[in-house]
Amino acid sequence: MLSPEPPTHMVFATGSNPGWQWLARVFAYALCSSFLLVLNKHVIVLIGSPGTVLLYQCTFTTAFLGLMSVFCRANVISSSANKLLDKDCFVFDVVPFVVASYARMQSLKHANVDTVICLTMTAPVVLSVLEFLQSKERPSSRSLMSLCGIVVSLSAFTFIEGKASNETIAWLSLWYLFLIFEVARGQDVSSKSASDVFESSFYQNLLSVPIVLILVLFTEPEINQTKPWTTLDVFSFIIFCTLGMGTRFFSVDVRKQITVARFMVLGNVCNLSTIFIKFFFWERHASEWGTTSIAVGLVWSIVFFYNRSQSWTVHSSIPMSPLPTMSKNRSHTLLATMVISVLAATLLAGSSTHQTTRAGGYLDSSMTYSIDEECWVTQYKTFHNNSVEKLSRGESVQALVYSCESNCGGLGDRISGIISSFYAAVVMKRVFVIDSKHPLPLALTLVPANVDWDISHLLPEKNTKEIYVDAKDSHKRQEPVFSQLFAAHDTGNMIIRLRVNRYHLGMNLWAHKSLNHPYAGEMLRLYRSQCCAFEPCQPPGPATTMRAAFNVLFKFSPAVLKSASDMQQSIGIALNSSSYVALHARIGGQLSSNISWQDPERHGMEDASEFLRCGVATVEEAATNHNATSLPIVVFSDSMEFRKRLANLDTRVKVIQDSVIMHVDRSTNGGEKIMERGLVHTFAELYIISRANCIVGSSSTFSALAGSIFVPAGQQKRCYKHFAECETNDMSFDYWLSEGLR
Repeated sequence: MLSPEPPTHMVFATGSNPGWQWLARVFAYALCSSFLLVLNKHVIVLIGSPGTVLLYQCTFTTAFLGLMSVFCRANVISSSANKLLDKDCFVFDVVPFVVASYARMQSLKHANVDTVICLTMTAPVVLSVLEFLQSKERPSSRSLMSLCGIVVSLSAFTFIEGKASNETIAWLSLWYLFLIFEVARGQDVSSKSASDVFESSFYQNLLSVPIVLILVLFTEPEINQTKPWTTLDVFSFIIFCTLGMGTRFFSVDVRKQITVARFMVLGNVCNLSTIFIKFFFWERHASEWGTTSIAVGLVWSIVFFYNRSQSWTVHSSIPMSPLPTMSKNRSHTLLATMVISVLAATLLAGSSTHQTTRAGGYLDSSMTYSIDEECWVTQYKTFHNNSVEKLSRGESVQALVYSCESNCGGLGDRISGIISSFYAAVVMKRVFVIDSKHPLPLALTLVPANVDWDISHLLPEKNTKEIYVDAKDSHKRQEPVFSQLFAAHDTGNMIIRLRVNRYHLGMNLWAHKSLNHPYAGEMLRLYRSQCCAFEPCQPPGPATTMRAAFNVLFKFSPAVLKSASDMQQSIGIALNSSSYVALHARIGGQLSSNISWQDPERHGMEDASEFLRCGVATVEEAATNHNATSLPIVVFSDSMEFRKRLANLDTRVKVIQDSVIMHVDRSTNGGEKIMERGLVHTFAELYIISRANCIVGSSSTFSALAGSIFVPAGQQKRCYKHFAECETNDMSFDYWLSEGLR
């Protein structure tokens, strides 16, 4: 399959320049190839259709080379027409090219760039096996050592990053099969062809267009564009097409002049460059150890091919003959110079927008307070809806079920646990289900918004591959919970039932380097790859990610909204108004109202004056900053006595008198009717607190939840203060961040 390389030296046609023109072409190919994979990933995420991306690329390349042929007055199109009747070229050149390119696009959609590069570096192993089967010639000791290094690096990467779905594995396998076919045959085809480089590139892309078009029409009938295009998106798309054209053109050009081994050295150097480009200009998709294993494997691959011969080889049998009127050297160099100039502009644009992230966790001072909810959730929503349809037809799908039957925590603990579960489902690519029956079904107070999670009735009653993961009090054992959950996923369980409270699982999925686990920070990597793959963005804060998920999952039920409206009217606050300060105090201890319960003590009656002082200061600050009149203070607490005490201390304090106070997890007596009313009132108070102009909270996840699910109009950062830190100038206290990760 592969012939031994002749010990020839670099030979050029008489009168050609063996210096900068050749180096310009090699450099142009290296730049195009190094950047293309990263931009491939970005454009696939932007458009949502791998086939459409390939169709754009082939069409752009065909049109551009056609214009170049006219500009150079070369008879490319007419000579290429004969290729339409050449069955061998179509079967052995065009079809493998289309299949390999389409499978690679699909692989980039389902896998990260690092996985594709990792498979590329293993080509020497397969080629060595093929050569041995053909010639029975064993590799040298140095080559064998290089092959062992590649295998070890692949094994390390698979162990560290190996979490691909069956669909991903299928696409990667198809692409890899045709990659090996192309590499093994490419040199032989190039060395025997007398066609021009322009012609080879032109007819290959021209004949690919109808095939790709058929693939798109039958496999991707709709283009799932995940977000509106910005100027930067358009710019990156144009550069992507230019890179695709440059890679195809210069790969043919360079491959005609050097052997397979030299071309593979160059290809792996390009892949190594891609690793560094991703490090400095784009978010890395693999972990540090995974990236290191790829880099080491690429170095071994380069060593292997370099050992095949010690000098670059340009076959004298294929002289660099000139094109009519304009020399081929001149036309190729013109194209190389143009591509290099465009990429230089890309580097400048990338360096001006790149931002570094602090190692370990969230950025305290520069994290973003907004998040594009549409771009990251669109693909999951499509996947979720398709999975629900399969469930309704009785088909099996992988699901993550948030389960609450008893002892699930208070309202803040519970909702934050649900949101943690949702992000885990997104990362695992599982359909997300909420099965919360305690004390009453969740749908009484919250209904599905953009993702229909109320589908527990569609799940099979019995499933042999089902596992229950109890992650209650996850904040006390963050790493064990994280490892246990994803081990349940990796072992292939169809249904994972999860009981979890608090937001630490979700924060570890969003935080950079928070835990020593491959899935730590996976949601952040997913968000960056889908929403800001071209321009790196800062990690959003915990309150921001909680708000994004809450609004994707939930809407307050009509019963809750009606109750909240009645409560607001009872204290003279207009419907949908934010012109008030909400104060929430979690007292705890032995409490009694309509429904009694016992809860750990948080604050006491003696803290009433401190709460009030912070509330008054917040009102005055809001009046100064927004030129507003004095705002009323609406007090909320698990103690009616505390509410009334604050009202007696200041006439600006308003109390909702008819509210049924309860604890959603610990209150058990009172009857079903009073429990139902208390549950609706609790969520109604959550709604009212969340809509306030500013919130004064306590050491309670209920306060934190209210401050995380809504931002009033005109505020970039949610106005939220912890009563014990009221003296600070921080108007956007993040309770979740204050709890920390470990």
